[in-house]
Amino acid sequence: MNDEEQQKVDAIMRAIDVLNAAISDLPDAHMIVLNAHELYDGAQKVDGAWIRRITDFSGGAVSACAVEGGDTGDDNGLLTTTSVFTGVGAGITQTTGAAEFARHEESSFVPTFTITTVTANVDQLTAGELDYFIRFQPNPSALP
Repeated sequence: MNDEEQQKVDAIMRAIDVLNAAISDLPDAHMIVLNAHELYDGAQKVDGAWIRRITDFSGGAVSACAVEGGDTGDDNGLLTTTSVFTGVGAGITQTTGAAEFARHEESSFVPTFTITTVTANVDQLTAGELDYFIRFQPNPSALP
């Protein structure tokens, strides 16, 4: 990779925020909402989101596990309900039909990520890891 290509890759990675969810981080509840990093201070241009499934969520008495991503105005606006339970396997998923997936401006962006289980609480899971990515850039009008 030449210097110009590397600069493009570096620029893309700076425009992507990652929330890593591992079972060891999760509380005792059927549904939890994780508020992502406080990186989004002010207006943003948001351009999609996706998950990278590393390990299927499984274990205990849990019979299903799904995730969704969005913001405080639309909790599944970037990633609609997506199974991450046993059998789905590793890989990348994005839901391009989500209401806020296409590039758009947000005057105040507070992203959320929701993990929901069926039959038992999240803390009963014994395996599972994923990364949640949001592609964004600060709106120039919000910069100092």
